[in-house]
Amino acid sequence: MRVTTVLNKLLAAQEVWVQDFQIRFEERVLWVGVAPRWRISRCGCCGRKSRRRHDRAWRSWRHLDVFGWRCYLRYQIWRVRCWRCGVRTEKVPWADPGSRFTRDFEQQVAWLVQRSDLTAVSEYVRISWSSVRRIVERVVERTWDTDSALDGLRVIGVDEISYRRHHKYLTVVVDHVSGRVVWAGKDRKVKTLLRFFRKLGPERAAQLEAISADMWEPYQIVLRKKAPQARVIFDRFHIVRHLNEAVTKVRQQLIRDADPQTRRDLKNTRFPVLKLPASRTPRDRAVLEEQVEATACSTERCCSRTTSWISTATAAKAGLGGFSKAGSDGRCTPRSSRSRRWHG
Repeated sequence: MRVTTVLNKLLAAQEVWVQDFQIRFEERVLWVGVAPRWRISRCGCCGRKSRRRHDRAWRSWRHLDVFGWRCYLRYQIWRVRCWRCGVRTEKVPWADPGSRFTRDFEQQVAWLVQRSDLTAVSEYVRISWSSVRRIVERVVERTWDTDSALDGLRVIGVDEISYRRHHKYLTVVVDHVSGRVVWAGKDRKVKTLLRFFRKLGPERAAQLEAISADMWEPYQIVLRKKAPQARVIFDRFHIVRHLNEAVTKVRQQLIRDADPQTRRDLKNTRFPVLKLPASRTPRDRAVLEEQVEATACSTERCCSRTTSWISTATAAKAGLGGFSKAGSDGRCTPRSSRSRRWHG
């Protein structure tokens, strides 16, 4: 089997002829000379056939690595005159117009970016950070059809994601059935979500059955207006956060109203209270049991004190015993043995 035939099978590129190759051992680079299988050149803008050609020049495209070596495709590309678009660079079947990377290479980079950051991907594939960003933009533009992605939506989720500092957000809409992102818009505003519903249209919006979102009021206003028939489900994360905040506020209020000894006892109870019962350590459970016993004793003392206050106030009102009238604080003051008058 010839080497060019082996390279044809290794490259697995459609509509491509492998004409020659060159190996640079010191650089660990494989250069493969290729050409399109079609005979008539095509416009790189509209794809129409054009027989009128101008000059040609060598151009290279980065392809998938072969046995860990960088691989480049080389072709002497034509400039053609299209009757519709004018003078344009001819179309090649292995890459998009204006790109110096093959489609297979760009698909691999886009897959890696979904699972890692741009800097790590750029170091792994040995290209610049800006090249990785432009590759992602081209792949999204080439493969993501927004109109078809919005068809058949039943259960969706609306949330925002921060992509830079200083509160820069993206509003993201997810299809809960397929688990795919179907729409994204800049900013976290009412008009951002309204753009999504304008893109969705009233017919497809009427097919929505349930929408999960956070408790942000502008989102709720838009959802009730554009999809009134859909059930709005609050995000579990935000519900748990509000519950934790409520428990923390009650605990802080108890500490402010308690005596110094109780404050010291309640000081280390924040996380044992907020933890799930299954996540509590033996020390957490011991702290909570001590607080339950202390609360029971405190409640018992408070009840006995209240009962004493009530009986004292009743005796004073009936004129029994040596007590004066109840003061502004509700307590009764003992009457002095030297004075027969009431103490206010």
